[in-house]
Amino acid sequence: MIQGGSGPSSIQQANQQLANSLDKQFVEAHRRVERCLLMLKSLRSQVLSTHSAINEGFNETDFEDFKNRIKRDSQLISDAYDNLENEAKQLPATTPLSNPVDLLNRFMLDGHVDLTMYKTYLKSIEGANWVIEKDDKGQTPNLALYLLEFLRGFSRRRAHGFQEKQLPYTISSVEKNPQREFETSLQELVGSKNSPYARRCQVKFLERSTLNCAIELKIMQPAGNHVYVALKMMFLINNGTFDYVQFIAPHEEWSYLDSAKHQLDLSAESRYHLYRRLTVYGNLYLMSSVAIYMSAADPKNTIGNVIQIFTRLVAIFETQCKVCKKILKDFMPPIIFTDIIRNAKSIIHESCR
Repeated sequence: MIQGGSGPSSIQQANQQLANSLDKQFVEAHRRVERCLLMLKSLRSQVLSTHSAINEGFNETDFEDFKNRIKRDSQLISDAYDNLENEAKQLPATTPLSNPVDLLNRFMLDGHVDLTMYKTYLKSIEGANWVIEKDDKGQTPNLALYLLEFLRGFSRRRAHGFQEKQLPYTISSVEKNPQREFETSLQELVGSKNSPYARRCQVKFLERSTLNCAIELKIMQPAGNHVYVALKMMFLINNGTFDYVQFIAPHEEWSYLDSAKHQLDLSAESRYHLYRRLTVYGNLYLMSSVAIYMSAADPKNTIGNVIQIFTRLVAIFETQCKVCKKILKDFMPPIIFTDIIRNAKSIIHESCR
């Protein structure tokens, strides 16, 4: 007679051993990830410390000490990177399965399939973000972090550069519409050999229609016998009025929504943080300058003044910050002009505000 009691118990033991093994693999992978994060933070701190020492410079008397320090710090950075790489190579290719992870995966998949489950899924994420869960030290890091972000806005009120946007000037005559006058004035201003902007600026139409257009403006900078592109930007013109500006790196290309390159993709930003921040502040400068210089009777004067203001942005690569007296800080030049219209040297870093 066959006894059925031993079969299920052995299967349960095997399943339990497998579950324990998977849990151990998951815990080990989690510990390795935490060690990698700690190593990465240590490496970042060492790199920033070395970069700060290089920026501070040295005196003629302590050159040898400075050189030895940089060599020592460089070796520490190299060792920290090697340790991080060795630890990262031991991470598993995929996340080890475990019962909690498997349940969470199923919950996430069900939440994207079933509408009722999706609402529960969103509520669980919100609850997990705001849950008052104490760590080993008896603290509540999530709640404290959100309170810090919430109260940060009340600690110091900054004056922003928002300017009320001017409405474009309209006219009933089709032959003398503002858009056509703008394009004609732009061609006369930049295309003329006697114009002061002819050598400094290069303008190209990227899009063109009856009521709007997109123009590319390159600010040229001389360097000895050569000339290079210092800044590259795109202006959107709506009914003869500057509407928007976007910056990209001089070696980057504009993105289009179609293969024929007929419609620009304005949502595609630059890959570099510097030019994304320049886009933000450039639109503030654009609104303030257009509010002052916009003139329907003289579009050529408006275009010239706006171009003159944006050519001053080239100074960010060679002008010291008014606060810290440095050009680079946190790998960023000063990009905030306190008074770009009247004083082109009134420039500071974002972190020095």
